[in-house]
Amino acid sequence: MEKWKRYEPAYRALEIVRATQQENWVPLVANLDDSKSQIQQDLFALAMNDCKHGGYFVEFGAADGVGLSNTWLLEKTFSWTGIVAEPARVWHAALRKNRNCHIDTRCVWGADSVTLGGGGDPIHGTCLPRIVGDICLDPAATRAIH
Repeated sequence: MEKWKRYEPAYRALEIVRATQQENWVPLVANLDDSKSQIQQDLFALAMNDCKHGGYFVEFGAADGVGLSNTWLLEKTFSWTGIVAEPARVWHAALRKNRNCHIDTRCVWGADSVTLGGGGDPIHGTCLPRIVGDICLDPAATRAIH
């Protein structure tokens, strides 16, 4: 395995596959080329959830919803649902085109309308528990996030 370390993405993917149960090897390897995440976080999530279909995800900083996405593969191939948050307006049109999950365009922050630096411009964000609470169907799940 030492010689694979110079091929870090492939090495990382192999380590994820090797660390999971053998029955998950085929679906993980079959989706290696479809992984959009930077360092195979989507494959890691699948490995830790026994390649589950129909899970739930939360992703912050979704950009266009495809490039470097940790959840695109989960949604498109494994039928997961969830929420992605992306406050940068430049990404909104592409994100809406590329994803079917819930999209929130508010900034994920610890409090509403926080002012950063000396510029006086507030960030019109919304506290994370409020964003998740807005879309959770199960009140017990919302309480668990707080």
